[in-house]
Amino acid sequence: RSSDLCWVMTGPQNLQKKTKHVKATWAQRCNKILYMSSEEDKDFPTVGLQTKEGRDQLYWKTIKAFQYVHDHHLEEADWFMKADDDTYVVLDNLRWLLSKHSPDKPIYFGRKFKPFVKQGYMSGGDRKS
Repeated sequence: RSSDLCWVMTGPQNLQKKTKHVKATWAQRCNKILYMSSEEDKDFPTVGLQTKEGRDQLYWKTIKAFQYVHDHHLEEADWFMKADDDTYVVLDNLRWLLSKHSPDKPIYFGRKFKPFVKQGYMSGGDRKS
């Protein structure tokens, strides 16, 4: 049986507004769950990435979260999933999807977007205006 590590990107301003609902619902089904924030919160708990908050900082916050997972948890799971604090995941469905793939072969589920940069970027969703 494969194991999964989920991490949720959040911020101090969202812990009680959004992230607590993730923690109370689908995150309980992850084999391992991490909450990534700009600041550490030992009570929630969150991993403090020492970044600023804001859309213009998302790139660095995401890079630091990937680096943290790589440095501290790489050997703890077969599959890794990044989600935001406004995401809902049905883990049983995700595990069923992943069961058809080998964790030994890299795979990305998402979409390539090209609205802001010529080479495009990978994303799992879209922000609705």
